[in-house]
Order: sequence, then C-alpha cells, then structure tokens
Amino acid sequence: MGGHDPRNLGTRGMSGAGNKFSFGGVTYDPTQDLGRQYQNMSATSGKLLNKGASVWNFIYRLQQLMNQRDNGGNPDRGVRADSTDPELAKLAAQFVNSKNTGSTGLRLS
Repeated sequence: MGGHDPRNLGTRGMSGAGNKFSFGGVTYDPTQDLGRQYQNMSATSGKLLNKGASVWNFIYRLQQLMNQRDNGGNPDRGVRADSTDPELAKLAAQFVNSKNTGSTGLRLS
C-alpha cells in the first residue's frame, strides 16, 4: 500500500480497492463485498444502503483510528498512542463488519 499519494481520499497511502489486498491481518476480496451499510453507522438499525461500499468504510475508519492514535489515543475505542497500523486495521475491519449485513469482503486473519 506504500507509494500512494497520502492525500488520496484523505488517507495515508491507501486508495480505493478494486483489487484484493491484504494489510495488517485484514484481507479484502471485492467479489465478496456484498454487505449493506446501515444508514446510521452509530446504530444497528435503520435504512440499508451502499451495497458493495465496505472497503471505503474500512479506509475511512482506519484513517479515523490513525488520527486518534496520533493525537494520543482513544481508550474507548481501543486505540493507544503506540498502536500499530496492523492493530488499527483489525479494529477498522471489526467495526465495518459489525455495522453491515451480509459479506463485506473483509476478513481477519
């Protein structure tokens, strides 16, 4: 994932996935991205939308967690100031998987 312009999508070195990838113990298979995101990401109910958008939610959540780490951590979300990128990737994947129905294409290894 290195070598990408870090300004792309406001993330650090990640661009949109049209391809499979593996990062920090998380693998993504776009052919399995069949999940549907809840409209209200803070709840587990509401209107379902964005079929196939799980990877974008993963990238967005990972960026949030990285920012929290860089600002001293966020114990409520399991983010420490010394959290590694692979640890944060797993937290991001767990979050996306918990907020979607169906397969997101994101797997923890």
